[in-house]
Amino acid sequence: MEPLVPLLLVLGGAITAALVTVDGSLLVVALPLLLYLIVAALSSRDVDVSVSRSINARHAGPGDPVTVTVRLQNQGEALPELLITDRVPTGLAVIDGSPVRCYSIARGETLEYSYRVRGSRGSYSFADVAIEHAGYCAMRSCLTRLPVDGALIVLPDHRALSHVPIAPRRTLVYAGTNPARIGGEGTEFFDVAEHRRRAPVRRVNWKLTARYEDRVFVNEYQQERVADVAVVLDCRQRAYADAPGLFEAAASATASVATALVDAGNRVGYLSYGMSLDWVAPGFGRVQRMRVLTRIASARPGTSHAFESFASLPARLFPTGSQLIIVTPLTTTDVPGLTQLTSLGHAILVASPDPTPQITGTDDDTAGRNANRLLRAERSALIARITHAAIPVVSWSIAEPFEEAVMRSMGVIREAWRRRRR
Repeated sequence: MEPLVPLLLVLGGAITAALVTVDGSLLVVALPLLLYLIVAALSSRDVDVSVSRSINARHAGPGDPVTVTVRLQNQGEALPELLITDRVPTGLAVIDGSPVRCYSIARGETLEYSYRVRGSRGSYSFADVAIEHAGYCAMRSCLTRLPVDGALIVLPDHRALSHVPIAPRRTLVYAGTNPARIGGEGTEFFDVAEHRRRAPVRRVNWKLTARYEDRVFVNEYQQERVADVAVVLDCRQRAYADAPGLFEAAASATASVATALVDAGNRVGYLSYGMSLDWVAPGFGRVQRMRVLTRIASARPGTSHAFESFASLPARLFPTGSQLIIVTPLTTTDVPGLTQLTSLGHAILVASPDPTPQITGTDDDTAGRNANRLLRAERSALIARITHAAIPVVSWSIAEPFEEAVMRSMGVIREAWRRRRR
């Protein structure tokens, strides 16, 4: 047996030394220890344990406790001392219990234990469970790593928005909540047209009809339909300038917008734009909503020379005439890319978390205040350039709720879209 080889070498060395020195006391002193080592090696046994892990939720919110349960079944000989370590992914904090346990498990026995974790937005993968057995004499341990896959996705913190203002240039054929600028069935008056076959009598405009002898006119109402919407999360590292909490605020706003648009029945797609492209094709319903939230949970800022500006946005991914909502802190090089998207027939709405307070801090000195004014003036000029191109911008401080900023900007949004139609 391989574990006995070093012990036999030590035993042979001790016997040889005793013979060379003609000293029997050396052999007498070495024999008890060597016998103990031999017994320890013989008492060690292979570990035949099956391990499974269950997580009570595949998706969780930020800070929500999640219970992880590890189950062991001993299919081999009895193990008097078994150390089990479930490796917790970096980023998850253990809030109750422990992922490390020590048991004595009999042959055929099944044990299980649980602990609770929580974490911030992200995707976490559990890899393996480490099992260490020391044997009866505790002189030799055997470490085994059993692959047990598991995953936990902590979704971004998002709140339901009561209304997301969009004005796509083209709508789909399905009924929805977006004005289609087409006469027909609806709730808001749109136009007057001559009577067509099958038009209900209640829609007849009697005042206008009374002016003509052989013509009948009916009221038409603006149809409301669903639309194609793409939500773009800016993941370019340089756009965030190491401002703490800014990217999390952008991810949270993206999740809120996507959730509200899907719940309103629109066909929603998602794109993260930064170190690489992560595209979710447009879709409807709860499955699409969860698919988008899962991708937002995995989004991280990064750097790529190919995607330094919005001019490289793959416009072919977006359906013609669709609404684009771009969540970005904005940089001075973004204006040409945004206007290019507008010229391709897309309606653009920019949601921009304000990075200025995070960059300048709260200095009380004159230099700090002047720097703050300059940065704010630069940002105001940048937003004015974008708004002048008929692209509304919702700018908000991450200290205030995103929905309040949206409602406060409704007038600016409507004015920008009226300017676009001219």
